[in-house]
Amino acid sequence: MAGRAVFRPVDAAHLAYREDGVIDCAGGRRSTFFRDYIFRVAGDGVSILFADRRLFHELDFQGEHAATGRHLCGRDLYVVRYEFHNGPGGRAFNTRWHVKGPRKEYEIHTAYRAIST
Repeated sequence: MAGRAVFRPVDAAHLAYREDGVIDCAGGRRSTFFRDYIFRVAGDGVSILFADRRLFHELDFQGEHAATGRHLCGRDLYVVRYEFHNGPGGRAFNTRWHVKGPRKEYEIHTAYRAIST
């Protein structure tokens, strides 16, 4: 899987986020994907909203370099941990999703790094 994520300012309190890319599937099939979110900053908090402005999850910051969030979708629970980095390699963050429910049980690990435009 490879793709890109782009943040774009909407106003003083909102960033539009879009991720898109390609995933190589079994049998040599290749699929494209995309997802849109809105990051809302209010006071010391950050909420991630679906594109239609429904709440996806809120970030619970644990110090300056980590945050967690939770989202219940039906009976499936999505738990995420964000880790933020700012070092010699530039700005970056990682997410680790744990998904568990009656018909789901998997993890998704994603690494994001800032690139010059």
